[in-house]
Amino acid sequence: MHDTSLPPPPTTYRALVADRCALARSSAGMSQSEAAVACGLKPAAISHFETAHRTPTAANLRRLARAYGVSTDYLLAARSGTDDFWNTLATARSAEQ
Repeated sequence: MHDTSLPPPPTTYRALVADRCALARSSAGMSQSEAAVACGLKPAAISHFETAHRTPTAANLRRLARAYGVSTDYLLAARSGTDDFWNTLATARSAEQ
């Protein structure tokens, strides 16, 4: 079970990927604008990926993963369960405060 001070787990796979993208960018210490430059994308694209308005293509997932120093498997939530994801998210959020 996750910490109740955090939002509930994502209800869709797209939302989980969006959360992973946001967490990876934040952990890499980048703003959305910096991530966009590093990936060769527009800042609006980064925002859309992180808010689940759009799902990154395979090519964009590779760009994001390279810029953030993570694997595409991580961004796709393919390697760890949601409990690990929420523990990582809680750690990142507490570090930001």
